[in-house]
Amino acid sequence: MAIIRICAEEVSSINENFAQSLTCTDPDYTPVGPGTDANAAVYNVSVDLATSPPQLCFSYDVQLEYQYLNNGVTFLEFCHINDNSSCLALPESLTLCVCGLLPTFSFNSAVTVTGATPTSVSGDLSIDFSVSDLCVPTSFCVSTTDCPI
Repeated sequence: MAIIRICAEEVSSINENFAQSLTCTDPDYTPVGPGTDANAAVYNVSVDLATSPPQLCFSYDVQLEYQYLNNGVTFLEFCHINDNSSCLALPESLTLCVCGLLPTFSFNSAVTVTGATPTSVSGDLSIDFSVSDLCVPTSFCVSTTDCPI
């Protein structure tokens, strides 16, 4: 009986989450309270499998709404947090697939305003990433026997 060891790649998908509390310290006007609206732009998303550990890197901009007074009337304005970047470490075993698949990813972001002081506006950002078409080296063994005639 022979045992054959076959090396292969197992195509894998992973989910990662980025969560960050943010503070905008340069509002155009003096905040008197938090607003209700917030926006996030996520861009430059890439997977770098050449680093150790592999990384999922991205950039993001955030707008946090706040209230301010203008001649006794409450107005709304956004405080901007721009040009931020971050990376998430991925599992060590992930590699680029030899079979030609390139990593694909999707993401969803959510941002909320959590408070305001006379000098700042704060909020929470969460980004859920899904990365597909990554490979994990694997091997399996097959036991063979001679077939009777």
